[in-house]
Amino acid sequence: MGRHKTRDKHLPPRMILKSGRYYWRGKVDTKEVSQPLGDDYVRALLKWRDIEGLHDGCETVSDLLDSFIASMPSSNEGTLKEYSRACARLKAAFSGFGSMEVLPKHIAQYLRSHDKPVTANREIAVLSRAYATAINAGRFDGQNPCLGVDRNPEKKRKRVATLEEIALIQKGEGPIPIMSEMAILTGLRESDLRMLRLDAFNELGLTVTARKTENTTNATVEWSWTPSLKACHAKAKLLRRRVGSIYLFAGKDGQPMSVNAFQSAWRRHRQKCGCPDLRFHDLRRTAINLAKAEGGTDYAMQFAAHSSVATTEGYLANVQVRKVRPTR
Repeated sequence: MGRHKTRDKHLPPRMILKSGRYYWRGKVDTKEVSQPLGDDYVRALLKWRDIEGLHDGCETVSDLLDSFIASMPSSNEGTLKEYSRACARLKAAFSGFGSMEVLPKHIAQYLRSHDKPVTANREIAVLSRAYATAINAGRFDGQNPCLGVDRNPEKKRKRVATLEEIALIQKGEGPIPIMSEMAILTGLRESDLRMLRLDAFNELGLTVTARKTENTTNATVEWSWTPSLKACHAKAKLLRRRVGSIYLFAGKDGQPMSVNAFQSAWRRHRQKCGCPDLRFHDLRRTAINLAKAEGGTDYAMQFAAHSSVATTEGYLANVQVRKVRPTR
């Protein structure tokens, strides 16, 4: 029996990360073998699945979760890593459990005993999706034990950037101030900004298909040119980038800025600006509320590329100020 991992716990068994590349390391005919899987996490997972010969059965919770992760080749790297981390924690909690042995009471116990209630909600959501995927694929004949179990109460985030904070985060050197300004102007998510290509801009403006929904609604938004958007785009084009790079906010290798690089740079920037509790996603909430103030809820829904007005109202209701008069 191999040793437990002390690092990269989000990776499946026998997959390791070394110098930015993934490897499968295990025994073949009693000999220790290492096989390269590449530097792309999604493709590495597919190769790992082939080497492992992942079977279609889901006898244990670990089998169920491994099959679920291996069946998600279309997800982006950030989503896969977050799901993999959740699966690693779930495997540890349900070690030794057969997939048929998990009952709603076990789910409730996991939710109530977790030291981070909101994180517990997210992890059980992953487990629920893993069961649903196995059921729909015909690999599991039981019931989804996560259904019907109340999640831990959550307080929705209300934070928006003030006018003073907007002015502060748009100042400074490097890509982060410009990305912050573009997030305020367009409401684009971090992932969409990081992957923004030079050819997304044309004579009419900016056209983006949201990465988060490209496999569902495939929502595309076109922003027409405004003086502010033109100025922001011009500043972005002046950023240093590798010759031949097709990305507006590229890393040193010419590829899109990685999640880790962006998050580290954003944390440093917000701290320097005196906004330590401001999250980058708060800028999207700010932009959607500005759009609502300009054109109403329906316009805000189109601006945010939401498929449901209820989703848009979730961004608006938390920060909406209703002006009234005293009774006398």
